[in-house]
Amino acid sequence: MAGIRGAKRGVLVLGGILLIAVLTGCAAGGLLGLIFDLVAVGKLVSNVEDLVDEFGGDPDDYQVYYDGYALNERPDIDGDLELEGLPAGTHLISVVDANNRTGFHQPVQIAAGQADLPLGDYNPIEGATIEGKVERGTNTGQVAVANQLVIAVLGGAELLAAGGAPIVIPPPAGVTYVMGYTDNAGEYILGPCAYGRWLVFSATPGYYADARLVTVSGDADADEQDLLLEPNALEASAVLGGAVASEDNQGLNAALVYSEFGVVYSPQMSVTNAGRLVGQAGFNFIAQPWFNLARLGTVTGGAGAYSLRTRTGAQTVVGFNYDYRATSTDINVLANDNLTIDFALEER
Repeated sequence: MAGIRGAKRGVLVLGGILLIAVLTGCAAGGLLGLIFDLVAVGKLVSNVEDLVDEFGGDPDDYQVYYDGYALNERPDIDGDLELEGLPAGTHLISVVDANNRTGFHQPVQIAAGQADLPLGDYNPIEGATIEGKVERGTNTGQVAVANQLVIAVLGGAELLAAGGAPIVIPPPAGVTYVMGYTDNAGEYILGPCAYGRWLVFSATPGYYADARLVTVSGDADADEQDLLLEPNALEASAVLGGAVASEDNQGLNAALVYSEFGVVYSPQMSVTNAGRLVGQAGFNFIAQPWFNLARLGTVTGGAGAYSLRTRTGAQTVVGFNYDYRATSTDINVLANDNLTIDFALEER
């Protein structure tokens, strides 16, 4: 079936499993069952006193991010940081001050079911910021893209030089990267960014990716690093939409919804923008694709509503909000699908 449109839903909660039956509008009729499972999670522990010792302030001045998504959690006044219920896998934990000038970005392998997993040795830095706006092209002009993931990779151009390989997110050990989401006006800010040259990019299925090379130093932030996602008619895509709510049906604003792909998503850049990027670098790149993304996500707005453009194929869709138990469902997406997936999360 090409999609689920105007669907009726029946919801049945059985222990930790949520079964949603969707009656499709297909001519032949039919029933599609979505099984929602609790996501395997782990617990991270750390202490961030080194940040305070080096840069001053109080430990609770620092905000914590999970793959660029604000958890709205902070270290306690003694610098102790405990993060429970984080979905397992390789993720980027960032602890950043309000000005995005000091903090750290630490990749970590979150183990399912493991308690008190150390965050590991982190490198506190004082750095610069990279800021800009993400827009997408439409038939009537350019519009801002809210809740869009933006990624920056230190030395990213060098990774793509002849003889290199596509940039994988999450990357292997030794690659420094930063992640963040745009606000409702499509604007983003990444930091702290170590001094040097960064490759900043954003991508969404059905559009050409866009990227820039940006150099930051102690004397210069990088602002107005705008990215434009132009339609790519050759790339199949689909849209997931719905809401994330609590068990008592209260919409959860600023929840995270993301898809883990069965096969990495490898967006293309347009010939024009790819040529511009190579010209900025000053040397040739490997052939496209230049990016391999294991997951893409978005953040819910008012009443917990979300819209996530995704690639086709098998994927696991996860709904997550800190203080709630992350939930997922496995789906197979066809081109031009427009699927409604609602999440009801249990409090931890």
